Amino acid sequence: MFPFDNKNSPFCVEITPNWEGLVRCIQRRGTPDRVYFIELFLDPEVQTAICQRFQLLDELDRSDPFFEQKRQIILHRFLGYDYVRCSLEA
Repeated sequence: MFPFDNKNSPFCVEITPNWEGLVRCIQRRGTPDRVYFIELFLDPEVQTAICQRFQLLDELDRSDPFFEQKRQIILHRFLGYDYVRCSLEA
């Protein structure tokens, strides 16, 4: 569910992420359907400011063991990115 639903906002257009299209674009397989949006790094302070400003975390339980992952998904979806960067910790 898209957490910011103000129809007067420039952020009100819901984006459907397409990571498969992004991968095809990177691999240069065919003509892309659109411009794909990615962010390799977003400062934690910027992430926090965006989440607070647009109240993106109001529905999340901070005690959830997957809180950080869910936060990243919500934030990246809100910003219209086509993927969420993740990694395994050793």
